[in-house]
Amino acid sequence: MTTKIVKTLETDTPLPEIQARWAHVALYADIMPSVTRVRSLGDQRWSWQTSNGEWLVDEVQHRAGQVVSWQARQGDNVYRATVLFTPIDHGRRTRIVYTRHYVRDLAPDAERHDIEADMLTTLRRSAGLLDRTGDAPITVPDIATAARDKAHLSQVLESGETLQAALAEAADAWARSMTTSLTLLNSAMWPALQAHQQREKQRADQPELQA
Repeated sequence: MTTKIVKTLETDTPLPEIQARWAHVALYADIMPSVTRVRSLGDQRWSWQTSNGEWLVDEVQHRAGQVVSWQARQGDNVYRATVLFTPIDHGRRTRIVYTRHYVRDLAPDAERHDIEADMLTTLRRSAGLLDRTGDAPITVPDIATAARDKAHLSQVLESGETLQAALAEAADAWARSMTTSLTLLNSAMWPALQAHQQREKQRADQPELQA
């Protein structure tokens, strides 16, 4: 049997602010309390480090700015998640629906309770409601700013990869240069060493000839 868990939050947080928080998988550790680290594996695959181990995440999709979905796997434990953003009250409020569909039965009580608590906290963080008092503004970049920050992050990562490649190439060039230098040095010294050994041998043989 399978298990489906659905949690819903209605908030006065504007839809663009919520979308910005869900725009980049690399930042999901900021809104998901159980996720401590997010690492890209390339090809839209991710590693999510949690308190109970690593989850491999793929099939991440952002559709029309209102749906986010992904699949997470830890051994035989697999679930499919979707987060739906819907404007309500003529756009003055937002409804967020977070669904997890597990391919197996969850352990009773404790396991389901922990997952539900994690999902509710995720919803509240994505709406900017935690640690928010009164009418304090929510300082979250808009979608354009988030996209620009993502581009900057990509440039930084690309620069780091370029620097690493340059350093590796320089190290290889240095090693080749040293090998060439040693080869040339040996080829220049070898005749002189042979001549020296020959002179020493002749010097050692001279007493015997005189005797």
